[in-house]
Amino acid sequence: MNQYKIAHIADLHLRDSQYGFSSRSAQFYTSAMEALKTAIDNGADTILLSGDIVDSVRPSSGVVHQLRAMHTWLVQKKVRALFIPGNHDASTPHWAEIVRNDDDIYGFTPIYDRGVYTIPDSKITVYGTHFMSPPEFRANVASMPEADIFMWHATLSEFPGYHVDGTLSMSDVPEHKYKVVALGDLHISDARRRVTDDTIFAYPGSTEMCSSSESLQKNIIMYKFSGGYVEYEFIPFATTPILVGTADNEAELDELITAVEVNKDKLKIVLVKYNMRLSELGRNVRDELTRALPKAIIRVTPYSELVKLNEVSKLQDMSDITLASVLLTLVTGDDPVHELCAALIDPAASTEDVFNAWWLKYNTTTV
Repeated sequence: MNQYKIAHIADLHLRDSQYGFSSRSAQFYTSAMEALKTAIDNGADTILLSGDIVDSVRPSSGVVHQLRAMHTWLVQKKVRALFIPGNHDASTPHWAEIVRNDDDIYGFTPIYDRGVYTIPDSKITVYGTHFMSPPEFRANVASMPEADIFMWHATLSEFPGYHVDGTLSMSDVPEHKYKVVALGDLHISDARRRVTDDTIFAYPGSTEMCSSSESLQKNIIMYKFSGGYVEYEFIPFATTPILVGTADNEAELDELITAVEVNKDKLKIVLVKYNMRLSELGRNVRDELTRALPKAIIRVTPYSELVKLNEVSKLQDMSDITLASVLLTLVTGDDPVHELCAALIDPAASTEDVFNAWWLKYNTTTV
């Protein structure tokens, strides 16, 4: 039986810059195009874009130019990219609509809040919605139509691994209503089937690194519709070469420099965190990386070394639990952050004066 392939992409976040570097704009666009090319090279008949195509509701002319170039390329390839807005690009109309011509059959195709869309040359149906808060979604989900695919930009508590009161979850989607819930918002590549009805809930993740906490491996998801069943697979694609590391001592700095030297011909970005108490090490990290990669984006930032939160439970009784004691338990006494917090505890302290004095003291030695 013939398969119909649908590629799922999300969170392109096209933008003007990152970390203050305008060169990141072209890198975000290039990675987004790599995701689209990977989809088509692997036989995608249609593409889903589940929100946050751009990073702002008011993109610059440069970002709009990128959108127009992307749309033109999709039209030339005769591929539809069905899209919904996310929380970052929830404008009316969406900017991807503005770059369309009225008679375009292919390219960016808005489907949110337009009823059920049937993909031409197939019987596969898709329904998408605008970005909704959890209360708005819960109030409207029962009236949403059935479809094979539901496109939705939201965070579901099962995927980040924690639950906050009010957070949406897979259980908020009625059973047996959709075969695939094509998600955007979380920058992770993950998918799972709901055991009660076999519905696939899936995030492809972002197409370029938006935060150093993200995985540097980026993927599209390919859904394969065959008869009444849907299979899926993650397919990786190339993005900007980035190295993320930590340097807490000279030995780790040496290891980091070795890794940079091995990959210096391809690295474009190096992001390093170092212990805030080791300000001289931070200076050495920046100097060594700048020497090794004079044309790359180098970002060196300090972090505060915190003790595990469960250390607070070692305080013996309620009389021990004061703001000062908890601070000392969580942050070592020689940490600059401890000095700042201890000063701010003083009710008579001026927050602005304390912070400015602290910043002037440590900014002279912190990279």
